[in-house]
Amino acid sequence: PRTTKRRARPRENDPDRARRLFDKAEAFRQARQEAKVSLHAVRAKHPVGAALWRTLVSLVMLPFALAACVASLPGWAAAQGLASTAKDRSFHNSLRFGVILLVWKPIVLIASIVLLCTVKWYWALACLLLLCPAPTLVFQWFEELRRLASAWRYAGNRRLRRQKEDLMNELKELKEK
Repeated sequence: PRTTKRRARPRENDPDRARRLFDKAEAFRQARQEAKVSLHAVRAKHPVGAALWRTLVSLVMLPFALAACVASLPGWAAAQGLASTAKDRSFHNSLRFGVILLVWKPIVLIASIVLLCTVKWYWALACLLLLCPAPTLVFQWFEELRRLASAWRYAGNRRLRRQKEDLMNELKELKEK
């Protein structure tokens, strides 16, 4: 119990060291944000391996993502157009979701009628099964691309990786005392 209390209160036991640690953490946060590196990228134990893995997965998913992008283009364009008019950036995602919810149902309905009238039913069904989740897949794809870019920025930034390593080592030392 006594050791736990001592570990839990580094500010009280060693205020100078705690201040240095907090300053290092703040410097790391600022450097990470300036480098446009996400927390997801920083969490990776092996940044280059994580970036390579994300790249491989992205390449495998590329044909599906491109098809989903083309399929959801009308709804996505309407959502982007309305979101760009909103001044409050925190409202953009809600606005996009609402627009896609409203626009996507008529698009799928029209596509269903056209497909069922023009191609064999099993091809129409296959296309509709791929069409339904398209807007969600597109937004997930764009998020994955953002994380991929961040992973490569972190993998290529030795100074930031060294800064994280120093911070983690100091935290480990603090836990051990």
